[in-house]
Amino acid sequence: TGQNSCQAITFNICGNVGIAMASDTVRCEGDSVELSLSSFNGSIQWQRKYGANWIDETLPGATSPQYFVIPDTTAEYRAKVQL
Repeated sequence: TGQNSCQAITFNICGNVGIAMASDTVRCEGDSVELSLSSFNGSIQWQRKYGANWIDETLPGATSPQYFVIPDTTAEYRAKVQL
């Protein structure tokens, strides 16, 4: 009989990380998309992924629960929350 190579994984949730949503998942060029985060505790910073790096957004609203973006290409965003 073989050995089990699986390991237990434990997740520790620190604070309330919230619920992220986007107003649309498909858009046409020039359309804005509202990104929003609700039910969280702490301060927020919206980030966009460039290559392998997450970079802080600097446009107005980038530290607010609602953030409007007009992506020029396919883009990934996330909300970084600090307690």
